[in-house]
Order: sequence, then C-alpha cells, then structure tokens
Amino acid sequence: MQLQEFLKQEAIKLGLCQQWQDEWGNPDVDELCQKFIRGQDFCIKHNFPNVGHIREYFKREDLERNGIYCQPDVVASSVGQKNVIAMGNAMVDVYVPEDSICDIYVRHDSKVNLHVGDRAFVYVTMRDNGMLEIKSKGQGAKIKSSAFSGTIDKVELIDTIHYK
Repeated sequence: MQLQEFLKQEAIKLGLCQQWQDEWGNPDVDELCQKFIRGQDFCIKHNFPNVGHIREYFKREDLERNGIYCQPDVVASSVGQKNVIAMGNAMVDVYVPEDSICDIYVRHDSKVNLHVGDRAFVYVTMRDNGMLEIKSKGQGAKIKSSAFSGTIDKVELIDTIHYK
C-alpha cells in the first residue's frame, strides 16, 4: 500500500470527514504535507500522524520545505514561510519578514525562537509542553496567540492571548 493510501485509511479509521475522503486524490509528498497543515485541528485531536510516523515516512528536507519541523537535537531555521509547525522536540528559529503573515503551531516539547519583522502579523497556537520565545518584534508587528498549554517567554509582547 502506498503512503498516501495508508494515511488516508488510517485517517478514515479516526473519523476523517466525507469531504476530505472525496477530495483526497493521489497526493505527492508536498500535497500530503499541505493536507497535514490544513488539517491541524484533526491531526492534533488524534495525534495523527504521530511524530514517529512522520520521521519514518517523510524526508526532513520535504517536511522543512513545507514548514514542518520535528527533528530532535537540530536547530532548524524557517524564513518567510506562511505556516510553521514545530512538533516532537524540534528547535526552530522562525523569521517572519516585514509585511508578512505567519501561522505557527508549537506542539509537544518543541521550542520556537520567534523573530518578527516590521508590520508582520503572526498567530501562534501553543500546545502540550511547547515553548515560544519572542526574540524580536518589529515596529507595528502584531503577535496573537491561543495558548492551550505550553510556555511563552516575553508574554508582554503578545498583543492578544486566548487561553483555552
């Protein structure tokens, strides 16, 4: 069974909705990564696919090209990506250029060091034991967060925090 079919069948067992089943198609690696990003609510709820499966089935460079970071003991760098997911025990330096928008998920035991350019907008979702450290915030930049759990350093630089 090919990877995309295996993942689809596993997701169906977890309750994947009919619309996603119908639209699944025959995705390549990048499309699978985009499904993972778009379906974060489902993936978080079911811890699917888990970090072990992601590390086993996907190459690091394919994941990181799509903004997904899960490698342990390596400091990765994300520059200008629209979506970033830090999971497992990843350590990621995220650079959001001026006038950009970025959506970040900090999950499991991962750590994100955030550098935000002028007039950029960043939304961060904190989960599990994730850690967010705001290293720099440019003029007119906005950072908003939904903190379900985890730790935010320099919380005073967050414009809005929603605790769930």
